[in-house]
Parts: sequence; C-alpha cells; structure tokens
Amino acid sequence: MTQSEFPALERPLFFEGQRLTSADLAAVHAFDRELHRLHNRSLHGWGVVRGLAAGGARGERTVTLTPGYALDCLGRELVLSEPLELAVPAVAAATAYRLTVSHAAGADLAPEVRSGACGTSGAVRLADVPVVRFQDVTATGEAARRPGLDVVVAGVSVAGCRLAANLSGAEREALAPEQPYVAGGQTPAGSTAWRSWPGSGAPAGVAATVPTAAAGFHGTPSYQARVAGSRIDPEGFVVDGYAHVSGAGADAFDLVVVLPGGHTTGAFGAVSALNPSRVLDGDYPDRLRGVLGWHVVWMGIES
Repeated sequence: MTQSEFPALERPLFFEGQRLTSADLAAVHAFDRELHRLHNRSLHGWGVVRGLAAGGARGERTVTLTPGYALDCLGRELVLSEPLELAVPAVAAATAYRLTVSHAAGADLAPEVRSGACGTSGAVRLADVPVVRFQDVTATGEAARRPGLDVVVAGVSVAGCRLAANLSGAEREALAPEQPYVAGGQTPAGSTAWRSWPGSGAPAGVAATVPTAAAGFHGTPSYQARVAGSRIDPEGFVVDGYAHVSGAGADAFDLVVVLPGGHTTGAFGAVSALNPSRVLDGDYPDRLRGVLGWHVVWMGIES
C-alpha cells in the first residue's frame, strides 16, 4: 500500500475539567509538526537554506562546518546551532566522500530524563541535532546516501588519512532560490473603459485603469503592457500612439496611450497619428471600445 504524501491530521480539542495525558499534549505537537513539514516540502523544496559552510584544505586532517539550516525532502528542518569539527575518515587509499547532514531519529538522540510522580520517569527533552557524516560515494545498501534525506554540503576527497584536495562546493545541494512570480491577463475586448488623459487641460491621449488584484501580488511588480485591438479606424486611418504604465500598484495600474495629432497620406495610403480630440469627441470613445476593440494585455513580474 502506497503511503500518501498528505498526513492524516487530527486537531486536538479540549474541554473544561479534562484530564490531560502525555498523549494529548504530544498530539498537539504532532498536529503542528506535520502541517509545518507539509508546508516546507510543498512550498520550499529541500536543500541547504543558509550557513552550513564546510571548510578544509588539502593536507588537513579535519573538516569544519559552520552553523546553518537545511530542509530535507520530507520537510524536516535540519538545524546545526554550533560550529562542528570532524576528523576526516582514516583511509589510506584515495576515496571520494560527500559530507552530508540528515535528520536524526529519536533513538539517535540523547534525551533529558526527569522523574515523575509515583516513581515514574521519562524523557522530556530531545536535543534536535542533525546527523553530520562522511558518506562514501561508492557505498551501497544502508550505507548509501539517500537523495533528499542526506543533504550534501560539500564533496570531500581523502587519501592517506588527509584531505587529498580542497573541499568541493560543486556537489553542494543548495535550496533553489525563490523564482520570480509572474502573472498576467487582459482587460475585456470591446468594453475596456478608456478616458481622456490627462484629466485636466487639453487632452493628449487616453488612459485605462487595469485591475490586477486577482494576481495576488504582495508588492508592486514590474509591469509590461500593450494595447491590443485594431489599428485601422472606420475612416481607414491607422490609429496608434505611445503607451506607458503609470500609477502602478500591487492591485492596479494605468496604461496611458499618448496620441500625437495630425495625419499624412503616403505610399501606403492614409496614415494618422490620431489627434486626441478625435478620440474623445463624439462617439469615438465607443469606437475605441467597440469597433477598434482596444484593450490592454499585461504581465507583472514580482521578485
């Protein structure tokens, strides 16, 4: 039977006057722990997050490791709080190793034991220290490195009980950096609400407010936008202008289209950089929305 990657969760509940046992309190911890691990592996992945810098030069007999933080593929947190110094494996022949950190099972940890009432005693604390070890790259079976569970911090070459080379960072399994969040969309063709721009004085173009709240940006992203729709008006002129983003925020921005005035007739027929007054007078705004179908296609990139 295949085990689900999603834990079966039971939320502990309490009532006034309830007698709490150690199992009740452990259930509270288990509920939070399983949710947190699910969060880690679903949203963050695994690898070295911070620190855990390994040091060691050719000819030395020890390797150092700085404090740091990593996640394994089950979402378990591997925290080394103190610097560590390890003797290199005592082997004479040239051997390649991986220096790894991994989650320590409860049986591998030294618990703090206290006495209880009526002659009872039990463990009350576990020093949650990860296992740090050298793993032979050619090992098989139980000694073999478990990808995702044994997180590599450095490559190690040993010969004659010394480092045969400086530690290698090429094998280090760092957690991939967060990628930019990209979202996009468009306003409705034929019903985008264009207005005069600027709002006072002689109009120089048109503008439309583009809502982006549905994308769920946390801050103001970098927006890119363009006007989509026909550039040929009902009179046969080419209608176009210069678009730019203005007033950007996390949930909206304005796309402003500057429309230079005048028109000419050339080898390709009538060409017009549309005068704003023609866009805003009479029924032309309706033509922008309807006949031309002007609307905004956009994309936002949030780092």
